[in-house]
Amino acid sequence: MIADYKITSFNNLKILKINKIITYDYIEHGIILKNDIIKNPLQIKELLSPDALIHLNQVHSDKVIFIKEIKKPIMQFTGDGLITDKIKVCLIVKTADCYPVFVIDKKNKLVGIIHCGRKGILNEIILKTIKNIGIYDTEIYIGPGIGFDCYKVNNEIIDGYRKKEYYNANRIRAQNGVPLLDLKGIIIDQLLYSGIHHKNIFYIDICSHCRRDLFYSFRQGDKNDSSRNYSYIFRKDR
Repeated sequence: MIADYKITSFNNLKILKINKIITYDYIEHGIILKNDIIKNPLQIKELLSPDALIHLNQVHSDKVIFIKEIKKPIMQFTGDGLITDKIKVCLIVKTADCYPVFVIDKKNKLVGIIHCGRKGILNEIILKTIKNIGIYDTEIYIGPGIGFDCYKVNNEIIDGYRKKEYYNANRIRAQNGVPLLDLKGIIIDQLLYSGIHHKNIFYIDICSHCRRDLFYSFRQGDKNDSSRNYSYIFRKDR
């Protein structure tokens, strides 16, 4: 279902927050909107003051890291997803048309965040994440990314997607003979396929490719690594 959200101001930054997550008093989260201040993830530690910050060398993979031990205040791993049950450990991904996906396992007090681009999605990073956590009390929140009408692909990608067990013909259409692919729809299909109940799947209905005022877009020319929206989540002290 569509997630309601609000945009807040903090230290001269605009931060998008999902209303339902705000109701969980033990969780801090947000998506930092387009700005001229935050250019690397280390600045987010100064901004939010968690005990530790975990960020990723993102490689469009299916690799999800479960953070069980904090060895130093700033840690980096190679992969595209992070999960932890630790308190005040801030998990971060960066996006520019890819989707940030927030994971909340209420039963086990786990939080997670996934960087979901087309390669990672079709390599089933979503399915592999859900295997690491419970499904019955888990909520998923899909942040803004490139919309169906804007994501042009080639026939080889379409052919690969058609082989998936969760293939859904409604996730493909053509525009002037060019295939379009619905990445957000595929994420939802994978979540349902993995056993997450539809009432626990939420998404923000904004296209990053269209809303250049709020989001960076790789396909619109934001190719510099500093031109990224940072999304974060962590457990707070209660």
